[in-house]
Amino acid sequence: MKLKSIELKERPREKLIAHGPGVLSNSELLAIMLDSGTKEESVLDLSSRLISEYGFSRLFKMTYSELEQIKGIKEAKACKLMALFEIARRVNKLDNKRTHINDDSDIFEYVKADYLFLSTEMLCVIYLDKKSNIIYEKKYKSTDSLKVEFPIKDIVGEAINNKAFALVLVHNHPSGDLTPSENDIMMTKCIKDVLDNLGIYLYDHLIINRNDYFSIMKMVRNK
Repeated sequence: MKLKSIELKERPREKLIAHGPGVLSNSELLAIMLDSGTKEESVLDLSSRLISEYGFSRLFKMTYSELEQIKGIKEAKACKLMALFEIARRVNKLDNKRTHINDDSDIFEYVKADYLFLSTEMLCVIYLDKKSNIIYEKKYKSTDSLKVEFPIKDIVGEAINNKAFALVLVHNHPSGDLTPSENDIMMTKCIKDVLDNLGIYLYDHLIINRNDYFSIMKMVRNK
């Protein structure tokens, strides 16, 4: 459907101005972001196809190269989409921003926005002072889609440089399965041993998905 064939007051931009963004459909909101269509499709047809074929959740996970391979999406549109998705992640993170950790649920709330729609594993290391205030964090992305590496020397070095009293390890399982692998357990024990020798406390190591988390440290302590 050509945009010009739609009554002016029913076009996405005009509807948003008159009634606010809440009345717009997903495809209308996306059409505003994309701004223009192609020779073959209007912007509304393009946005409707993208949502029908991929949905917001899958689009959020895509890299630049993956977006650019979609018919009708070139450099400018791919960049707009990636910028939009990153803004959404950051706003979500700000809404759940914490500077103090009381328990595992606080850790989960603090990091979960960073893991929204990730299709690969990522390790987040959060460094704490004696009062469990967050003083620094660092992220390590996986080099493949299967697992993330645990750079022990770098993790420990950052703890020393930031004079951390404790630290938290968090990584995701994109599959959604929270069951720790043998490597997850082994690396937790290894990092804990190194930190113990330095007088630094390993607060926890969480595996997370979009809705929940699992504490490896609790499992290790209970064995």
